[in-house]
Amino acid sequence: MRKKQFFKASLESLKSVRQFIFHIIAPKIEDRDTVDQIILAVDEAATNIIKHALEYDSLKEFLIDVETNSKKILIRLIDDGPPFNDKTVPLPNIEKNIKNKKRGGLGIYMMKQTMDEVNFSRKAGKNYTEMIKYCKH
Repeated sequence: MRKKQFFKASLESLKSVRQFIFHIIAPKIEDRDTVDQIILAVDEAATNIIKHALEYDSLKEFLIDVETNSKKILIRLIDDGPPFNDKTVPLPNIEKNIKNKKRGGLGIYMMKQTMDEVNFSRKAGKNYTEMIKYCKH
């Protein structure tokens, strides 16, 4: 099954993003913790796109494309913001962040911790955030 939907580059869109993902994956995954982890990863990716790639410009949109089968859930977030290279984002020092009460900076780390695969690429002037969760039987 494949479903796609565009979302405005606004933080108000995040609720709709979470609902969109939930309605697709909840029937396929029995474990509620796994559903919550996937929603968290997509929420983090969408937040990064809204804040950084599209700079809160609600006239711009990004696409979420979800493919599911019996083996995996593949979620792509596609935006036309400036090029993004995840290799330039340092690993967070979680202890230091907690000690200094630093907010933010954990999105990519959390995505990689909750999903089985996370890949970033750029094709035809668009950024692709691709996340995979393998289904356990």
